[in-house]
Amino acid sequence: MSDEPEGSKYLLRNTGAGLGEIRSESGELLWRYAPPPSRWNFLNGPLRGPDFVLSDAAGHEKLRIERERSFPPASFSIVTHRRRLGSIEAVSLMSTHWALELEGRRWMFKIPPLSAQFIARSEDGTALRAHLHSQTEWFAFVEKGADGAALLAALAFVQSERCRW
Repeated sequence: MSDEPEGSKYLLRNTGAGLGEIRSESGELLWRYAPPPSRWNFLNGPLRGPDFVLSDAAGHEKLRIERERSFPPASFSIVTHRRRLGSIEAVSLMSTHWALELEGRRWMFKIPPLSAQFIARSEDGTALRAHLHSQTEWFAFVEKGADGAALLAALAFVQSERCRW
């Protein structure tokens, strides 16, 4: 029996302009993310980014991350069909620490500034491991039982926010 935990592997690829995709280990496109279409997106600066919309491969909206507070520390809501699933809060000004509350489970993302990998842990000990191949391409391993669209969307959102700076 192997000591390695069971889970799923993903690739998160971001263009640096807030557009991106999440793929499975086999390369299958699972979700795309982008700001919602708006002619006013050009008004968004570093303190007021557009919403983050996660869609399935067919283009149907799965969930949305909306900004609640712009000034540091920034905070965001994760919503689906007008139902709140959780929240994301920037704990540091340098986008290295993020707190995530998702359906009753709290996560802490601590991303060392000069490291190519990090581990995010939930209160119950479940782990998400990420390897930063580059600023715009991250590989993630999510332990079994935690690998839902909302958690991966939160990770992609954190990646997208880091790319904005």
